[in-house]
Amino acid sequence: MNLNTFLKKHNLTLEQYYGNEPILHNINLGRLTVYPVGFNPSEIHGKFIGNNILSLPENFSPTIINGSLEFKRLKHLPKNFSPKLINSSLLLNGIETLIEDFNLHIEGDVVFNSLKSIKAKFKPIINGQLFLNNLVLIKNNFDPIVTKHINLKSFSNIFKKEIKRLRCAGSIWYDCRNNYVKNTPVYYFYNIPKTNYIFIPGDSYNGIKSYFGEKLETVGEVTKCKKFNSEEVFYFIHDGLGGYGAGSTKNEAQKNMKKFISLRTKEDFKYKLTDILYTFEACLFMYRIISDVCENTLLKFLKTIPDIDKNKSYSLNYFIKYMKDWPGHKKFLKFFKDIKEERKEERKKELRERRIELQKLFD
Repeated sequence: MNLNTFLKKHNLTLEQYYGNEPILHNINLGRLTVYPVGFNPSEIHGKFIGNNILSLPENFSPTIINGSLEFKRLKHLPKNFSPKLINSSLLLNGIETLIEDFNLHIEGDVVFNSLKSIKAKFKPIINGQLFLNNLVLIKNNFDPIVTKHINLKSFSNIFKKEIKRLRCAGSIWYDCRNNYVKNTPVYYFYNIPKTNYIFIPGDSYNGIKSYFGEKLETVGEVTKCKKFNSEEVFYFIHDGLGGYGAGSTKNEAQKNMKKFISLRTKEDFKYKLTDILYTFEACLFMYRIISDVCENTLLKFLKTIPDIDKNKSYSLNYFIKYMKDWPGHKKFLKFFKDIKEERKEERKKELRERRIELQKLFD
């Protein structure tokens, strides 16, 4: 394909082609296996897809990619690849080695499922999930900050101590049996371990934005934060009982907290596992919604229980036993007992249906 045909097909100017002007739409290289000579975009405000491209030129390094970057057959990253921001997912499923340091900021998932080892420093900040399902070993050079989950399906159980040190707000899944190191509940904010970063999930169905940034200062229940890679400020507020909100102003954060609490129902916690660890405030939040105890009653009662570490995580089984004298405890206990019985009945029904199906095969 000659240059003019390429420009026409992708609706590009010569200035955009050589990186002198930003590209304001998606680029999909389709069936091309060889990267176009001289094509060196600086800013792409859309997706950049080249799923059949086998290699990229060494000078390929867009400054900003405002959509996902998808090069699934690419084996190696170019030497100078260091965009300031990838504003969506980085999908490079074919990458087999990382020679250069990888310290990018990615606002989305990162998929490196063919990567078996990492020799260089691996310290990206990922506002999403990290998929490294072929990686078998991590060393001290492996130190990402991840706001959601890390997936290490090929990682052996014998290295469990190594993955405990990782700075990940969500679960760390390892080995083919889906074992995990820890789990953080849905509908909760994440203080990312061993960092000053905070991730506040949004609720797009109800018009609540998510926020990710660095904590600057805390006064009472309000924390002033700065968005990552930006000077834009936002505020995070929580009520000490698991309710929280964030917004560009304190008033917006307060409104979002009230909205967040009003949207939660008992049904949101129906499938919570009682043996998984949850933060203390997450347990409190479940308790207040399920037991329907008013905020003031719960806050007063909390002042009388100094013997629990509020910075630790607890299983619901432990929490249920611990708060046997709390107001509303019976309602909370009954909720999980009923769920347990419901699951038993569902299991019995499933087994009955299987027996019927098997019987039909032999009749």
